[in-house]
Amino acid sequence: MPSALTVLEFEQTQIKVNAILSSEAIVDVTQLATYKIIAGDDVISINNSGFLTPIMNGNATVQVEYEGISSKLSVDVNIQSSVMAGDIIINEVLAAPEKDVNGDGVFDSTDDEFIEIVNISNDSLDIGGLVVSDKTKVRHVIPLGTILESFHSLVIFGGGDVSNSSSNFLIHIASVGDLGLNNSGVEQVTVQNPNGEIIDIVEFNSSGIKGVSLNREVDLEFSNLVSHDNLSTENYSPGRRVDLSPFF
Repeated sequence: MPSALTVLEFEQTQIKVNAILSSEAIVDVTQLATYKIIAGDDVISINNSGFLTPIMNGNATVQVEYEGISSKLSVDVNIQSSVMAGDIIINEVLAAPEKDVNGDGVFDSTDDEFIEIVNISNDSLDIGGLVVSDKTKVRHVIPLGTILESFHSLVIFGGGDVSNSSSNFLIHIASVGDLGLNNSGVEQVTVQNPNGEIIDIVEFNSSGIKGVSLNREVDLEFSNLVSHDNLSTENYSPGRRVDLSPFF
């Protein structure tokens, strides 16, 4: 087994483990060894057969043990993104919800916040690894292998149980557990690729705006964010245009 592994593509990689017996014979014990992630369980996952799956870019450490002998494997996940500025737009943001918006049947002022991004390119995009941040810190890292079709949307909620959603758009829950969007004062939302390049960024002030999202003045155009109720009779439209029609 190597002491270090670099993962450059979104695919499973099996760790091969050999043991040297007292007879000096070398045998494959991959299926007999045990595997435990001791650092970076948000970066990779691994099953009982030693198959490692990348989740996000970063570093992880796996402890491999066989018959009381253990060894550590350092894993570096570094998958580059082809998403560029102009491919993705931050189209809508809700910082101060007053009702159940994520559809889980429970209103929670943190869980029901959302950020909507849309693929405005003419191609399906692998958006895995994109990082969504507010003015304070990283709030969500999009899992590797996530495909967003052309003119389809992804809505990131602060929390809640969306497992039973039947929406025709992608829904994620913020990977850090909340979006933490400011309800007053200046706030900022940024989408960056794993290389640190800014794909889109918006700045807004939600002071005095309760239960209403901020939406691009013209859907899917890099126009100003304005109060959603100035654009339609709806207060918000996660995953859809302001008139509730699909983007595609």
